[in-house]
Amino acid sequence: MLGRNARKPVGAAFKPLADLMIRWNISPDAITWAGTALTVAVACGTLIPGYFLIGPWLVTAVVLLDSLDGLVARATGKVTVWGGFLDSTLDRVADAAVIGALLLHFALVDPEAPYAGVLVVFCLVSLVGGMLVSYAKARAESLGIACNVGLMERSDRLVVVLLGTFLSALFGYWLLMSAMALLTVTSLWTVGQRMTVVYRAEGSR
Repeated sequence: MLGRNARKPVGAAFKPLADLMIRWNISPDAITWAGTALTVAVACGTLIPGYFLIGPWLVTAVVLLDSLDGLVARATGKVTVWGGFLDSTLDRVADAAVIGALLLHFALVDPEAPYAGVLVVFCLVSLVGGMLVSYAKARAESLGIACNVGLMERSDRLVVVLLGTFLSALFGYWLLMSAMALLTVTSLWTVGQRMTVVYRAEGSR
């Protein structure tokens, strides 16, 4: 939901930077690869060691920069099937890096933290749930069925996990546990919604 509503304001905010990329003749694919690599590096470099005050803000900044590839592609007329496929695929890598970094923190770096065991489980389930959300949509669309419904799309998931991580550094890990529980439930709910859409669409044929 947030992704659809935030697309225009984010595009307007990053247009000057996109124009700069165009002048430098940087391709959308190069921006996609660089943005993913930067997201993975920042997520692992800040969240695994437990820098929960600054880490979420840095990850948010590099994730927002990920929108540059689409802006550059549209402005230069280089919107391609390959570009869309690459962007969607590498988005999954970036998402997994964020939640995986938290999982590694509580499993290996700070296993004695409050709720650490529960957080590891929630991170694992939400990681799988996030992949299923994306897979369900992609598989439905490959069958010719539009499947844009859902409470928890990519932008929503990132907001929940990053905000929960930041607030947990201020007020306690129970907030991150609550955020991850919400992420887990709503991700699985979204998968169910998308399965229902496909089931009903197939039944109406």
